Amino acid sequence: MYFKALLLITLSACLSSCLHNRNSNVTPNSIAVLPDYYAADFTYPKNSSEVKKVSLSENSKFKTTKYTFQSSQDLLHPSQTPHDIVFELYQPNELKHQSTLLCLPISGGNYLVSQYFAKYFARKGYNSVVIHRRKAYKNMITIDTLNTIIRQMIIDHKQVMDKLQQLKISQEEFAVIGVSKGGLKAALLSSLDHRVKASVVAIAGGDLPHILAYSQEKGVKKRRLNYLSKTAMSPLEFHDAIKEKLKYDPLILAPYFNSQNMLIVNAYFDNCVPYYNGRLLVEAHPGCQEIVLFAGHYSALPTIPYLSLKFKDFLTEKLP
Repeated sequence: MYFKALLLITLSACLSSCLHNRNSNVTPNSIAVLPDYYAADFTYPKNSSEVKKVSLSENSKFKTTKYTFQSSQDLLHPSQTPHDIVFELYQPNELKHQSTLLCLPISGGNYLVSQYFAKYFARKGYNSVVIHRRKAYKNMITIDTLNTIIRQMIIDHKQVMDKLQQLKISQEEFAVIGVSKGGLKAALLSSLDHRVKASVVAIAGGDLPHILAYSQEKGVKKRRLNYLSKTAMSPLEFHDAIKEKLKYDPLILAPYFNSQNMLIVNAYFDNCVPYYNGRLLVEAHPGCQEIVLFAGHYSALPTIPYLSLKFKDFLTEKLP
């Protein structure tokens, strides 16, 4: 078993070489105080809704349980019954770390990547959580709704953290690992909730207007082309319209998180979240650590075992 694991790690490193830059010669940012207007945007009613639990599986290392509860607020449909929030908890049989790890998934498809990280860290003694996506967002994203969707996503994630504390599963400290769209959410949540003490942002980036206007990711491109067809806008006009209205971007919110506690993974040949956007996020977080994969957005997949080890080392260093 050990030999197979070692072989897989070696293979993943060979398939996608990388550079790990600790940016130790860069002066870290001084953490700014989150302005009241941002704090007000992400304030929500206390959630006292019932939590439904379903046991999914159990093995010698951890058990998996699905939790469902109703959001205390729905900004997109305020007159309707609030939507459900769903998360999976991977709870180790032997808890070795007090911080709870939130694994934030990619934008579509299954949850295999985030579940891989959750299982890996559960085996290492972390309570690990995979927060499910709200499917309705895909058909609701427009220039006018983007800010509201971002607000609701962050509020939902904050409510998951609240519930974990209410259920005595978690204490006051969390870490996040986000991949692709999950990485964008991880960067935002890290700046908007003081309970996040360490953050891993993988193949994501800053400057959302540029990403949404020029990403070649299949789903993003399809929705963009449909929107441009309906509005007769050019990609540049689309970019400028988003930039004019967008209030929440990882670059804008970067000063409100301790950059020394952030690890950013960029893929050099990425055309879904361009390397340019990943570098913008690194520059916005002076003193962060960076891993550069010489791969594309999807060809970075074989590096997951290697990244798991690097993430573990990073979290061990940054969390008490």
